[in-house]
Amino acid sequence: MVILRILIILIVALSAFSFEVKEVVVKCDSSIECDQITQKFNELKNKNLTEEQIYSFFNFEVDKQYYKTFFFSIEKSTLTLDVKIKKKIIGINFEVKDSSLQSRLSEIFSLRKGDYFDDTKLQEGLLRIQQLYFSDITNAISYEIDDSEDGIDINIAVSEVGIRKFKNVYITGIRGEIEQNSKSFWQQIQNRAWDKVTYSKHLDEYRARLEKLGYWQVSIKDEIDNQKTHVNVKMSVSLGPRYGLNFYGSTYFDHQYLSREVKKIVRGNRDILTDSVIIHTLSQLYKNRGVFYSDFQIRKETGLDSKGDYYFFFVDVKEGRKIKLDEVIFSGNQDVDNNILEDIYNDKSSDLLKKSYLDVQALEKITNNIREYYVSHGYVFSSIESPLIAFSEDEKSAFVTYKINENNLYKVSNINIQGISNSDAKAKIINELVNKEKLSFNVTEVDNDLKKALDIVKQEGYYFASYKVKNPKDIIVINNADKTVVMNLVFESGKKSYFGDVLITGNQETQDIVVERELRIKKGEIVTPSAMNDFVNRLRGLGLFSSVNITPFVGKKRDDNSVDLNFIIKVREKDFGRGEVAPGYRTDLGYKVSFTTSYNNYKGMNRSWITKLQANYRTSLSDLDEERRLADKHLLEGIAQIQYIEPYLLYGFFDSPLEWRTTAKFQRKRYNSFDADIFSVSPSLSKTVNKYFQYNVRYELDVIRQFDATLDIDNDRYRIGAITPSFTLDFRDNPTVTRSGAWFNFSWEFANPYFGSQNDKDLTINYNRAVLRSYFYIPIGKMTLASSVTVGAEKNFANELVYNDDGTPSLDAESGKQNTRGYIPSLKAFRLSGIDLLRGFSDNESNKLVDGTDLSDVIIRDSAYLVNFKVEGRYYIDDSSVVALFVDAGRVYIDNVDLNELRTSTGVSFKLLTPVGSLDFDYGVKLKRERSDGNRENFGRFHVTIGQF
Repeated sequence: MVILRILIILIVALSAFSFEVKEVVVKCDSSIECDQITQKFNELKNKNLTEEQIYSFFNFEVDKQYYKTFFFSIEKSTLTLDVKIKKKIIGINFEVKDSSLQSRLSEIFSLRKGDYFDDTKLQEGLLRIQQLYFSDITNAISYEIDDSEDGIDINIAVSEVGIRKFKNVYITGIRGEIEQNSKSFWQQIQNRAWDKVTYSKHLDEYRARLEKLGYWQVSIKDEIDNQKTHVNVKMSVSLGPRYGLNFYGSTYFDHQYLSREVKKIVRGNRDILTDSVIIHTLSQLYKNRGVFYSDFQIRKETGLDSKGDYYFFFVDVKEGRKIKLDEVIFSGNQDVDNNILEDIYNDKSSDLLKKSYLDVQALEKITNNIREYYVSHGYVFSSIESPLIAFSEDEKSAFVTYKINENNLYKVSNINIQGISNSDAKAKIINELVNKEKLSFNVTEVDNDLKKALDIVKQEGYYFASYKVKNPKDIIVINNADKTVVMNLVFESGKKSYFGDVLITGNQETQDIVVERELRIKKGEIVTPSAMNDFVNRLRGLGLFSSVNITPFVGKKRDDNSVDLNFIIKVREKDFGRGEVAPGYRTDLGYKVSFTTSYNNYKGMNRSWITKLQANYRTSLSDLDEERRLADKHLLEGIAQIQYIEPYLLYGFFDSPLEWRTTAKFQRKRYNSFDADIFSVSPSLSKTVNKYFQYNVRYELDVIRQFDATLDIDNDRYRIGAITPSFTLDFRDNPTVTRSGAWFNFSWEFANPYFGSQNDKDLTINYNRAVLRSYFYIPIGKMTLASSVTVGAEKNFANELVYNDDGTPSLDAESGKQNTRGYIPSLKAFRLSGIDLLRGFSDNESNKLVDGTDLSDVIIRDSAYLVNFKVEGRYYIDDSSVVALFVDAGRVYIDNVDLNELRTSTGVSFKLLTPVGSLDFDYGVKLKRERSDGNRENFGRFHVTIGQF
């Protein structure tokens, strides 16, 4: 690419020492890039600039990849820019018959769909194809460029006449069936364009095929013969013997594992596999598992067939026994007390050792742990021998001796810090180091100490700081005479760095401002590696880019000791649109299907549109009350939803994102005692203050039509307008795979006529609803104790008593209680479902009140309460799956709370951890089964949920 700087026309005005830009005129075609250019150069308005400053600004700007031409002039304090923008590539097509070659050409070509068209890169790509696939310069490659208003289409025709082909492969060293199979295998890529990468992959696959046939010691030597028009390969194959293994009687290991372990030994050894090698390998495997005195009887068959020599081994395994460990002895330790060594042993013991069985591998690991303890406490030259194992005469038990040679204790006598003058930074380094003067020298923490010290210097603004003295012997100086250690930290700090400009490349659709606003550092502020690392992590967290890289380079000099530091930010964009179809079945909803489409970079500003359509048809009416179940009326339920997300509302007024999210939704849903059509509009604002704290304010307007209700009072229309402030505190170590920490969320919903709630003669909606959710995670060894505590309270404030026209109290027909002006709509009543699910119970069972009344049959005229506790003992199989035992307790109360009446359950859970939450498969059983209508409740229930704690 010809650098655009040579197109900059410097006029006489630049010879002045300084000038002021009062107006900026940009002549440019209408495009997003033109808007960005105008915005960028408006930064120069009302500034006095020297020649060096304006040239530096232009020099940085024209490196952006979208400029085709760039001219500027300055006259009477007016900066005029005349620029042309490159068009984007809307398509690249390779016209070639060989489909694999077509795919390979697309992969290696220097341009991609969505890139700005650059003729230099086009020629570079064509030259690369020429060099890789053609023996000399020919006319076999031609191209056409279709230039339209929409962009550039590139059509590249590649003639196979002039291309170098993979012609012949000559294989020696094999015969018969294997030779025929090998020829068939290599014919897959013969007479195609020669490509070294494709050939190498094919060669690896060929070797794997031969090993699968039993030729574990196969050797392949290839010689590539490059001709003018084609390539021949000469391949010498030495198969070696063919092996086979069969195992009988093994219960500790499966056949595949044992075969694989023996194969590892054979593959790295050219000697023929023997009985003794197999016995030694198997013995070691069993000893490592804690099983001793195993016996292996081997029957070997050897011979020669059409595929070559073969050695087939049939191994009869008589597994030994575990050996009791009677005693562990520590010998030679004088300064370190036995209790400390015993604590190390107990803490690092395997399951076998904890059960007092011999485990050789675990004992060796403990040796390393003891050695680490010594060297971390100043015994630099201590030595701990491998454990000595002595067996009893009857070979049923053993005892172990750890022989220790402590040697001398070394202490840190002095820490010398050179190369930085800031006394506060020196003091901070001294404070942060694990190794400190007059204390025992911890050699295991030296690397961490050096890293901490260098990070502190860099945090002072010395971005490129490094160690001037790098030889370990010069950094750590050991004095054997007085048993002391001197640490020498000598820095090459360089100049102090201040944040300058950023150059963003690779963003074809995403606007520069989306990247720039993730910066938490302003121009002219001290720039540190941690600030830039946080910036990169925030960019990756946007979900817009598949890769993000930053490259620093020094800009203008501020003074003798400081410079501006500029950055090139190179990103690679993802595909922004996505569609999803999800048919399935849920135990609570029945058969369902959903359609979701989303676009998460609308107008290149990281704005998102999400639409969702879902329909479900219940196969079971068990969640409905008895009267509605008997009616046996089925109804198609569903959701139609559209959501818009603006992640940076009022950008420039806040240091961190203020997110605006608006959702419009229509839903038809079946509840226990009624069906409902719900239309809702819900705008919300949320702000992430830091990684721990976030708050949100949501307004929601719901228009609800309840029908087919068991109670006449529930056949009604409601309008609920509510505002809900909430805040979240997140102290979890990892939101996806949480092993320690805590999480809190508190929300308080205010619904009343001031916010649009219904207020008429028949009904006034005026209530408060507060919920506190708390999650706690406590690591216990390899397990985590997870608990969830949720409490909620809601209160009806439209509680004025209602009287008839004759002055008598107006009574509710169902309960006989006096009516109030308003009540809490059934839709907003607390329920143990969804995130508050009580495992082991159906919705009908968990939402019964203390007196056995179904919650749906009660009108809440005063107050209601929610209590829900969950405790889980979790074992993490890996970072994506968990098994757990749980205990749940919870209940919904009207007017009063009685914790003695909690419903309880216990059970087992299996969780698949995903970025959007855990997919939980739970089976819970009730700890106390109650009777309802003369029938005892079911024993338990299976649940599938997603996104729980």
